[in-house]
Amino acid sequence: MQNSMEFLVDINSVNNSHVQFQVSPGEMVYCLSNDNCSSVLNGLVRKEDNKVSGSVLGYDLKDKSPKQLRDLRGEIGFVDDDLYLSKENTVLENFELYSAGFREQAKMLNSFNRHLRHFGIDKSALVAALNPREIFFTKLSLCLAKDPRLVVVPKAFTFSSQLVFKQQMSYIYELIMDGGLTYIAAISNESLTENFPGRVVTL
Repeated sequence: MQNSMEFLVDINSVNNSHVQFQVSPGEMVYCLSNDNCSSVLNGLVRKEDNKVSGSVLGYDLKDKSPKQLRDLRGEIGFVDDDLYLSKENTVLENFELYSAGFREQAKMLNSFNRHLRHFGIDKSALVAALNPREIFFTKLSLCLAKDPRLVVVPKAFTFSSQLVFKQQMSYIYELIMDGGLTYIAAISNESLTENFPGRVVTL
């Protein structure tokens, strides 16, 4: 069941404790990494059903119907370890596998290629040859290709180069500021937010 909404995310309980975690459309939110942060961000796509209550994108997280879960996950770009990439295939071949169940695949492919270019990733590269940064941004590009209403990064990612981090985040920030994307990411420390202001929360 989908409810009317003022917030894209409205969480009121995590791990049997009261919280107030609300995210408006077009916000950039950094969640300082801890157990509650992990539970909430994973709970947004119902990976931890019993730990989180509230709503996301107007869907009540108590609704456990398969259709609700499918619809909800279709509207969220969730960048985590479970987003599988076949190491034996190229980046483009992985897109073809990922997009098989979606409509408008040609539109998605154009979007995917555009994001890859901004992140400096070769679509013909084998996934096995990618470094951790390239794997992360390949996954993010897959999620962005379906034009999600919300992107969630539930695990803090450490960039080996602050220059690279700034370059990549500049593009994400542009999508938020100009494209209306809503972005929630776990971070390990607040220093990562100095160049790209957003709301920092501790759950």
